[in-house]
Amino acid sequence: MRPAAVLTTSACMLVLAGCAGTDASPVRIASPSVSATTPTVAVSAPSVDVARAPACKVGPRRTPTGVKRFWTTDRRCYTSRWFAGAHRRMIPYGCTSAPWYAPSPRCSGRKGFHHGLDLAMPKGTRVYAGVAGRVVTRGIGSAYGDRAVIIRSRGRDVLLGHLSRRVVSHGDRVRKGDLVGRSGARGAPDGPHLHVEVRPARGSYRDAVSPRRVLRLKVTR
Repeated sequence: MRPAAVLTTSACMLVLAGCAGTDASPVRIASPSVSATTPTVAVSAPSVDVARAPACKVGPRRTPTGVKRFWTTDRRCYTSRWFAGAHRRMIPYGCTSAPWYAPSPRCSGRKGFHHGLDLAMPKGTRVYAGVAGRVVTRGIGSAYGDRAVIIRSRGRDVLLGHLSRRVVSHGDRVRKGDLVGRSGARGAPDGPHLHVEVRPARGSYRDAVSPRRVLRLKVTR
């Protein structure tokens, strides 16, 4: 919103440009011929509403076989430098009741442990390198699909799983913001999403840590 410009009646007639008031601070314009006792008129610019980001598209809430896809009560939409658009978390990192994971001694009851973070997103969503590093595409394992990508950077591996397409090759160097591929559901029983997993370089999924700090998720408003 522009700040109000405080003008005298005569000054507003003499200096029309001053009535618009475009300076960052209030402007007072006066003519030498106008008495100091002349009534003043305050002119304010109309307020402007701040645009809000659109809600993210969730997609199907269940698989074709009827199993639910979302295993968190968090319904917020998130953006990140690692992908285009805003998307909901589907399965968080850590202990989960999702049926895709074997019971883990790290969890209570019969819960399994999810070593990454899943974000539901339509197939074909652009996936980027959130950090600069070297591309690894070999020896990742079929559980992440046959087009998964690892970005190896500063002693850490960031695995991007279930891609429908990748546009980088093993050994490539990527810069932050480079397109890596497109999201999909290859190797995923629960529909299209992006699986993000963070491990020490050349480490196993058993060494994975929470990817939140790497993803830097931001809630849309």
